[in-house]
Amino acid sequence: MPRKSFYIFKNERIDIGWFAGDASKKKMFRLDYGRDTRIIGITMYLRSKMVGMWCSGAFTEVIANGQSVCKVEWGVFDTEPKECTKDVTGVIGKGDNEIVVRCHKDPFVCFAPRTWYVTVILTVEYEGREPNITPPMPEWAYKLMQVAPWIALAVAIGAFAGYSARGEKK
Repeated sequence: MPRKSFYIFKNERIDIGWFAGDASKKKMFRLDYGRDTRIIGITMYLRSKMVGMWCSGAFTEVIANGQSVCKVEWGVFDTEPKECTKDVTGVIGKGDNEIVVRCHKDPFVCFAPRTWYVTVILTVEYEGREPNITPPMPEWAYKLMQVAPWIALAVAIGAFAGYSARGEKK
């Protein structure tokens, strides 16, 4: 079966400052396919590395379309990178999808800042034609792409109206 893999987050840096507990990043992408494509399965891979001193109560969680799909945790004196692979076939669907990576440290135990480096890879296994996947982008950029054609149309109408108005004055 053919597979198509793409990065949602590639070694993305997420920082949590002094006395804070959570930080997160969100990206959106679109999965499109036609009748001649059959999705066999979708797998999500997470690799998270925490930099800094040991910290109890620390974790990284991936939330796909509002549903927690993958979570890795660190115990006391644990600083090794963590990995997780999950089947997300029922969670990621055709159309718009939202992926949130949330990092957490216990602010009452870990006062010092922490940095996470997070990688999330989505692999789509399919039959038939290759599905079309828009590259992941921040939410604000994704929303801008939705309205960009309308903005361009408004600018074109404004330019045409201005050109027409100047032509009548001659």
